[in-house]
Amino acid sequence: MGFTDSQLAGLYLTATELVGDISLKYYAKNGNSLALAVGTASYLGLEAIMITTLKNNKLSIVNGYWDGISNIATSIAGIAMGEQLTPMQMSGLVLISGGLFMLA
Repeated sequence: MGFTDSQLAGLYLTATELVGDISLKYYAKNGNSLALAVGTASYLGLEAIMITTLKNNKLSIVNGYWDGISNIATSIAGIAMGEQLTPMQMSGLVLISGGLFMLA
């Protein structure tokens, strides 16, 4: 099974955003200038990916995949970095992520 262009865009956007989010979280806690630069560059990368992707894809579907995949990835990253979520918060993340299956 291959990925659609919109699904691939969601994956690329998520990977780029994850690098930026982790870098900016690190900068927020430690004040490392390199982390700030990487985080900022990552968000500029998101802009480039979106512009390229939206030439031939629907905004709502691309953004839906990005939101859903990003939700899963950043939740895992946050937990890996020691963040704790309540059962209610975990349930909300599961429900949001479940919407990904409805886009296919």
